[in-house]
Amino acid sequence: MLARAEKTSVLIRSFNVEYNGASYTLEAESMLQRKFALRTGGKTIGSVRPENALTRRAIIDLPMDIALPVRI
Repeated sequence: MLARAEKTSVLIRSFNVEYNGASYTLEAESMLQRKFALRTGGKTIGSVRPENALTRRAIIDLPMDIALPVRI
């Protein structure tokens, strides 16, 4: 297993992610946006956001020390 993610609540857009012995949180920046922030220890270290408002394509900006299959 490369990584594990669990949805924390049905009502909250947030996931707890475990990878390589480290814990991260991937959570929505706000209720109205589709941008998600990857955080660890209260610090934002990456993001996943739509390319623009009318597309399903995403811009993924995550740390390089996370393996490529996990980042995707």
